[in-house]
Amino acid sequence: MARPTISVVIPVHNRPDALRKAVRSALDQTRPPDEIVIVDDASALPVTHEALCIDDPRIRIVRLDKNRGAAGARMVGVEEARSTLIAFLDSDDVFLPGKLAAQQVLLPENDDLTAVSCGWQANDESTGKSYTRVPMESADPSDFASGCWFSPGATVLIPKRAFDIVGPFDPALRRLEDLDWFLRFALAGGKLRTAPLIGCIIGIGRRANPRNVFQSAAIIEQKFAANSNPGVTPRLLRRLRAWLHVERAVALRNDGKPLGMIAELLRSFALVPRTRLHLRSWWKT
Repeated sequence: MARPTISVVIPVHNRPDALRKAVRSALDQTRPPDEIVIVDDASALPVTHEALCIDDPRIRIVRLDKNRGAAGARMVGVEEARSTLIAFLDSDDVFLPGKLAAQQVLLPENDDLTAVSCGWQANDESTGKSYTRVPMESADPSDFASGCWFSPGATVLIPKRAFDIVGPFDPALRRLEDLDWFLRFALAGGKLRTAPLIGCIIGIGRRANPRNVFQSAAIIEQKFAANSNPGVTPRLLRRLRAWLHVERAVALRNDGKPLGMIAELLRSFALVPRTRLHLRSWWKT
């Protein structure tokens, strides 16, 4: 059987220095990617090979004339990718050297609905603190309704054909596009495996626009409430709504609105009573 090929898809908007580090981290993999697709999401200064200062024939740059946000830019990268496997990398994150090699060996042949995550180191920009997480494995759609506990942007390796089965990222979503897509993935029979290593370093910031979060949360809630898939159970919808309230709460906190944050958290805990912010413990470390 032919060797699987890997495309690393990097959407970027106005982060030239961070992008350079992200690209180098992808090229430095022990199992190097077959190509890197940079999707320039209408940056003020266009991304070029000359500005990138990295001369490698595996790098392709796709320039968008209008900003489409993460969902739209990632989907352009998927469509442009020539490989059988897709690895997403946010422009302000970096891969660690053994990531792709450890993930590829866990992808079964002829299975388009398995995604492989990995552990990560998170650097919190607001506190200066770092922590590591290695996510649990799951095939339960209710788990995937409970937040993107396994994929903070730069962790997942997935067959490109999964997008033919599940459909594209929703371009109407300016936030939470991962939550929406992976819940659809799980409802289609998808499952998550985890490579047991710290495979990337991600930055945790406070950039979410509350209006985008609230609009995206409303779209997602309405979408799945109207979904006739038998996997969309009352329990799943309750957990989805509980997590969307957490997302709203975080956005309000970042916007300096503590009373609104508290109100959203109370709504979340009323839907799914618990003793922690997350709906369950998702991480091995």
